[in-house]
Amino acid sequence: NWSNGVAGMTSSDTLQQTGINPGYYHLTVTDDYGCVAELDSLQVVLPTQVGIQTPSGSIHHVSCKGGMDGSITIQLSGGTAPFTYIWTNLQGDTVSTEAVADSLPAGTYAVKVVDQIGCTAFKGNLKVNEPATSMQVTYQVTNNLCYGGTSGLINLNVMGGTLPYSFLWNNDATLEDLFNLPAGNYAVTVTDHNGCTFTLDSIPLTQPLDSLHVSAFEVGQISCFGAKDGYIDLTVTGGTPQYNYIWSNNKFTQDIQNLGPGAYSCFISDAFGCQYQTMNFIIVEPSQIEVADFEITPSGVGTANGVIEVTISGGIPFYTYQWSNGDTGPVADSLTAGEYTLQVYDFNGCLMTFEFVVPDKPVG
Repeated sequence: NWSNGVAGMTSSDTLQQTGINPGYYHLTVTDDYGCVAELDSLQVVLPTQVGIQTPSGSIHHVSCKGGMDGSITIQLSGGTAPFTYIWTNLQGDTVSTEAVADSLPAGTYAVKVVDQIGCTAFKGNLKVNEPATSMQVTYQVTNNLCYGGTSGLINLNVMGGTLPYSFLWNNDATLEDLFNLPAGNYAVTVTDHNGCTFTLDSIPLTQPLDSLHVSAFEVGQISCFGAKDGYIDLTVTGGTPQYNYIWSNNKFTQDIQNLGPGAYSCFISDAFGCQYQTMNFIIVEPSQIEVADFEITPSGVGTANGVIEVTISGGIPFYTYQWSNGDTGPVADSLTAGEYTLQVYDFNGCLMTFEFVVPDKPVG
């Protein structure tokens, strides 16, 4: 007999009563001989409904656009453990059967929880977001205008992702923009607030292929004393044409001519103002051709046995001699008394003319 009035139930081992309300019950069991057993305080409890909560911070949104690191954590109330979880996306696909759904892309999700006795709870419209745009990085460079210079610039333009950004360059710099750079190949990794990264592996910063310099030159020396026909011819390479020239004698051409003796140098600049200073080019003037020494042997009266012998210096050896009597060496002989002319040419063809007089030998 149950305390709720149900009586007359008979069972050898098991007694089951269904359809009863929650509360405390008293059971009396009597066998055929009138023996009685009683059981007090049988409590029937109504299970609580399973509840699902998503407190603040329970949804971890995707860090980087297109990523799959979103997650949803729920809290349960009521129900009877253990629980079964079924997570689905908007398409109805099951994406997880764990208590925490992770590795999720951006999207809208729902979860169904079933407890041990089959009670269920459902929660939908759980939204995992992602950044509106992926991070993109572009750049502009200002190349070095002069070979070996350090005036290069790299300016970055970062869009998307989540502010703030951090920067790490392959030269260990951590600024967004770099300046005073030599030529080279640069790389940078940009990281946003969520840890998303964008890497530029190669940012070339260039310079002219070669330095501005004089690759060849020719110095033409003055040919003859007083001639002022020296010249300097330059071959300039490197840098960026066109070239500008300022010579120490205030000439402005690549090559200079009609030079007298002295030292000359040139200041050269290219189209971007890169500069080069030449060495001093020395223009030398030969000394004047002259008779360093001479000896005259007089001619006997009525005979042709006079001699003129000269020693020449100056100019550029070797010398060519042309006497008015036809001799072609430093000595003119078999001369009668009279006036003679000597023309001397040096190696450069410079000419000097000398006059000599052969006297009669006195009659002794």
